[in-house]
Amino acid sequence: MRLLRPMLGLALLALACLPTLAAGALLATPSAQTQPLAALESVELYRAPVVDAALARLEDEDREAEGLPPRFAIPFPVELSPASAGTWETIPGGNQVWRLRVASPGALSLNLGFTRFALPEAAQLIVYAADFSDGTRAFTAADNAAHGELWTPVVMGDALVIELTVPVKAADRVELMLGSVNVGYRGFGELLGRDRSGACNVDVVCPEGDDWRSEIPAIGVISTGGSTFCTGFMVNNTAQDARPYFMTANHCGINTGNAASLVVYWNFESPTCGQHGGGSLAQNQTGSFFRASYSASDFTLVELDELPNPAWGVTYAGWDKSSADPASAVAIHHPSTDEKSISFEYDPTSTTSYLGTAIPGDGTHIRITDWDLGTTEPGSSGSPLFSPNHHVVGQLHGGYASCSSQTSDWYGRFSVSWTHGLSSYLDPLNTGAVTLDTYDPYATGMQVTPGTGLAASGDQGGPFSPASQVYTIENAGETAFSFQVTDDAAWVSIAGGSGALNPGATAQVTVSINSAANGLPQGLHSATVQFTNTTNHHDEPRRGHDPSREPPGRRAHAPVQREHGHEPGLDHPGSVGLGRSNRPGWLRPRLRRSQQRIHGHERLWLQPERRLHEQHARVPSHQHALRLLRVQRDAGEVPPLAQRRAAGLRPRLPARGQARTARAGRRSGPTAARSPTTAGSTSTTTSPPSPMVNQRSTCAGRWGRRTAAGSTAAGTSMTWKSGA
Repeated sequence: MRLLRPMLGLALLALACLPTLAAGALLATPSAQTQPLAALESVELYRAPVVDAALARLEDEDREAEGLPPRFAIPFPVELSPASAGTWETIPGGNQVWRLRVASPGALSLNLGFTRFALPEAAQLIVYAADFSDGTRAFTAADNAAHGELWTPVVMGDALVIELTVPVKAADRVELMLGSVNVGYRGFGELLGRDRSGACNVDVVCPEGDDWRSEIPAIGVISTGGSTFCTGFMVNNTAQDARPYFMTANHCGINTGNAASLVVYWNFESPTCGQHGGGSLAQNQTGSFFRASYSASDFTLVELDELPNPAWGVTYAGWDKSSADPASAVAIHHPSTDEKSISFEYDPTSTTSYLGTAIPGDGTHIRITDWDLGTTEPGSSGSPLFSPNHHVVGQLHGGYASCSSQTSDWYGRFSVSWTHGLSSYLDPLNTGAVTLDTYDPYATGMQVTPGTGLAASGDQGGPFSPASQVYTIENAGETAFSFQVTDDAAWVSIAGGSGALNPGATAQVTVSINSAANGLPQGLHSATVQFTNTTNHHDEPRRGHDPSREPPGRRAHAPVQREHGHEPGLDHPGSVGLGRSNRPGWLRPRLRRSQQRIHGHERLWLQPERRLHEQHARVPSHQHALRLLRVQRDAGEVPPLAQRRAAGLRPRLPARGQARTARAGRRSGPTAARSPTTAGSTSTTTSPPSPMVNQRSTCAGRWGRRTAAGSTAAGTSMTWKSGA
């Protein structure tokens, strides 16, 4: 049964015939390429209906207005089996081969739904393009699932071949029924005639994503029923046992009747910052079991048939079930189901009803007033919204935001979903935990927790609060190592900053602010706290944790000089961090992956930057803000299977440029545009609001906007949000 083992094979590339995507490739060798089979022209052909793409797109506009998920294919029900269709042949070695051709002239892609799938041992099923240009992995008895179905990833082109190879003696034990032929008329990133997602989207590979490397792998783009697509994410549970729970939006349409048809595509990302294309859909898996849903908060939880392939590095997102409104937020998603993007809201969120502005409304949704960097689009539905502490607080329901429209989005509240079906699955130990960090089941080496950093503030001369933070260092590798924790500021003290850890052992390190901080001038001061594995780099973590939890930022007075793939140095005059701070004068840190690895050592740090009070800074002269921040972003080797098994990581039972014209009703819900006078709308004023004293102030200065060309421009006036 597929439920009893991890999937080690890969599946098909590409969902769209787009020049930015790599060419398809066969992931398994068909018998037709190695055995003396009859010419393909002699194999029985099933002609699927031809889809009128123009008509389908008109229907899609109506579907969008009704809040239905976007489509990429039209499903056609069939009943075709090896007993009723296709061509059988015997080949040397005691095997038989059954083939069936399927074609729909003009289709961009084809995918199949087998409503009955059960293969005997030694049998395999492959689906490949008629010209051998593309194909799936081989499906075997290991893919037999309790729901008895198999839905394939797409095969590019308008003609494919289904090929079953089975021992003669086992042929009568094959259970195979083709129940749906799904004809693709558009690809991912080709919604409603728009070729690609908006140019304001930020590829997750860009520096803006560096602080979110642990969470990015948890998000995938999905298809259901071979026809519709959305975004979803893996979610952690308190047992932290890698049980493959996957969340998305209820309006994406997954239910008990079609959960088996879910296909998840992992790591569909641009290889180069700003490319907005070039990603591969080759890492995918199929099948799930429905677990829970709630329409009011628009969530659905399923359990995937199997664990993702360990080589793909999929993580499990942490969460926060509290009802607090995050002071800022980050979304990781697939806009128009294109390559994965990241979006930032630097201002406080609010609790409302869906598409409402009154606070708290019915309390079911979190409202993003407008995005400060990036946006969301159709196909982003179901994607997670993260708090500054890197915890999921909701999943995207709908809204009006786009690259050309600074309008709102609404996310179904995780806290509401918790009491309507999530709790029994995500807290199986009944711990009562309010928050849970992101989990990487295959991380090795030195791990540092918790998932929050130290941001202290106080009057000039002190005291500062909080004054300290305790971190736990864990040896998650297979060999002992020594560690050292250092800092670069006289006002920082470290207790327990060195030692040795055997495999599985932990140590606690206390980082605190000492009395030297009392002599610091007003402003924001940052320091580096560095955790180093001093033994060898074989124990480096595959993906480290990140307690800094700060969005990327920029200086208020300096214009950005940016080219794709290049980031100005911190010590260069006028250099800036990418993105925007939500208040001038508070310089937020940025991360640089290229400087994270030092040969022979493992280091976890954030580059220091010191920012004193400036003319436009709105930090009161009597106040300090000090931050101790630490990050790690490294890739490494996947642990051996024996280690994964020893850790109990095995499957469990049942379980993407042009800016477009703004239009209302983009994803789901009513099509009426938000009134400019609605609470939370944007207005301008010649005088700033009262001074801000902490990060949770309700007004936020904004000193630039990201342009359609992907750069960041400095502004000369300040824009304020009301009602946020």
